[in-house]
Amino acid sequence: MKNILVIGSSNVDLVMKMPRLPQVGETVTNANFHQYFGGKGANQAVAAARSGGEVTFITAVGKQDNYTAEMIGNFENDQINCDHVEYIDGVNSGCAFVMVGEEGHNYLAVDSGSNQKLAPTAVSKNEALIHDASVVVLQNEISEQTNELIISEAVAHKTPIVWNYAPAIPKDKKIFQGIDYLIVNEVEAAFITEIAEISPANAQQAMTALLKLGVKCAIITMGGDGVAYANDEESGFVPANKVKVEDTTAAGDTFCGCFAKAIVDGTSIPEAIVFANAAAGITVQRLGAQSSIPTQQEIEDFSHNLHSFEQ
Repeated sequence: MKNILVIGSSNVDLVMKMPRLPQVGETVTNANFHQYFGGKGANQAVAAARSGGEVTFITAVGKQDNYTAEMIGNFENDQINCDHVEYIDGVNSGCAFVMVGEEGHNYLAVDSGSNQKLAPTAVSKNEALIHDASVVVLQNEISEQTNELIISEAVAHKTPIVWNYAPAIPKDKKIFQGIDYLIVNEVEAAFITEIAEISPANAQQAMTALLKLGVKCAIITMGGDGVAYANDEESGFVPANKVKVEDTTAAGDTFCGCFAKAIVDGTSIPEAIVFANAAAGITVQRLGAQSSIPTQQEIEDFSHNLHSFEQ
């Protein structure tokens, strides 16, 4: 099997599910509390593993944090290699507070905690992992210096990079040179390209702008509107699967992890997007982050049922 190296964040998610999201200054009292594990890096690692990938995950967790043992245990239950996790003294693991309202829309607040302590030295000492990986998967929830070193090492070793540019943060646009797969949503695409608002109508314009920055393949996920993609050879649009949305948390992460798994299997870009879209379509029907991420069998069954319905 080909190894997927995910480097990024891991969080404890404290979730309040409510009929609607509050306005500023308003208290909503009839909420239901849930605790899950999340973080973009962790979610993507879990998605890649559950969809059938061989995954190694590098993250930083609080050494004395009460959640750490359970968090790592969950990764190992999904057959994720955690041998290179960094344990940091004197800091808590990342923590996110999530409010989920109607139609699965959410508000999030994050304490990065140990995630920002994932130092460049953790990359340097694991350079061989980057060299040997079939793909490196990144996000923007660890330090900029660490992410930049990962990109530099991956480019030097000609290891493909899947970069989920989330959350959107200011960067020198030279950083996009040589990125194999850039995955962004409408907001992140607008942030990078400075196009006021991204929609299916102008997604091609946004992808052209991303390709001009040096990205080899640009992918824009637009929730219920579908996914647009483009590289120097082809472009296209994959419609979203029509499902009842319970919670959009981790849908984008599920897409990214499953897309990476499909790519290392040699799947074409359009087919990889279809696979990842199916996985995300299952995720949004469930509450929570990692708890909502489907297995390979669930993705295949979902896709089969969709195909049978269409016929």
